[in-house]
Amino acid sequence: MAGLTIRPALIGDMQECLEFDASYATEYVWQMESHASSGEIRVSFRHVRLPRSMRVEYPRDAEALLAEWRLREMLLVAERDRVKLGYVSLGVQPGQRVAQIGDLIVGRMYRRTGVGSALIGAALRWARDRGLKQVAIEVQTKNHPAISLLNKLGFTFCGFNDRHYLNRDIALFFSRRVR
Repeated sequence: MAGLTIRPALIGDMQECLEFDASYATEYVWQMESHASSGEIRVSFRHVRLPRSMRVEYPRDAEALLAEWRLREMLLVAERDRVKLGYVSLGVQPGQRVAQIGDLIVGRMYRRTGVGSALIGAALRWARDRGLKQVAIEVQTKNHPAISLLNKLGFTFCGFNDRHYLNRDIALFFSRRVR
């Protein structure tokens, strides 16, 4: 994307990052089914088209985001001509050599323009530069746009947590090896 810069966030960037509308619309979800019998548990996910598009709010509010950013090692901001387009927060899972993407947010007007891909590329470089072996991210089952992006960028499904979000949505975990 021409003229795009990705850099570490400054204190002055925080308020602008908090003002992004992180909600999204989706027409698909990953529906979980669980079956237990004879000492075996089977869990499967189906990609399901919804009868109509639904609007989904981001599962973290501004206060939770600020608290989380304080615990993260890095917050990268994407901008062009001093206009913030999006950001990604990064942490490291101690002892596991895994970078964890906490939030990947792209402003509504800049979605599907390569900003998200550029931010993930910067996250992968950040992890590689620190000798980390993997980058992991968690997304809601309803976040079809993010799941599609992660699949396109070589991330693979690696697990779930059905009690992860306060809104009771299931978290899907994806990861990719750092090259």
